Amino acid sequence: MKQAVQELFRCMSLIGRGLRLVWQSTRGWTVAWSILLLAQGLLPAGLIYLTRITIDCLATALTSRERASVFAPLWLPDALIALISVLGLFLSSLLNWVRTAQAELVYDHVQSMIHDQALALDLEFYENINFYDLLHRARVDAHAQPIALLESLGSLVQNRMD
Repeated sequence: MKQAVQELFRCMSLIGRGLRLVWQSTRGWTVAWSILLLAQGLLPAGLIYLTRITIDCLATALTSRERASVFAPLWLPDALIALISVLGLFLSSLLNWVRTAQAELVYDHVQSMIHDQALALDLEFYENINFYDLLHRARVDAHAQPIALLESLGSLVQNRMD
């Protein structure tokens, strides 16, 4: 049990480091990504509310004798449902674009950090195959890991909103 708690704290510190790395390299894009993610997470609540209004109007229309006048208010919630659906598609595309731009900037920042660190090392480190393997893995993982962490946390937050 003690070992599991230690592992949890170690992972939490790594998550913090990863988020700081993303924040340092792409502050503006991270803010834009967060706002878009929040907006996209709120759309289902709007759809549910408008669907409830539509169903209430339909139930009223089916029990009313003047059906033509009761169906008239349905156009506004239905139009808003269509608008929210289109907005959801637009936000999804915009979110993918922001995520791609953010991922490239984070990758460039991490590659720059790796390059700076590699320049500071003595030449004898490059003769060690284990070090070279570690350097190669750092370069390969630099592209995916920080953004994957951010996306996982964003999905977690967005799913908690739904």
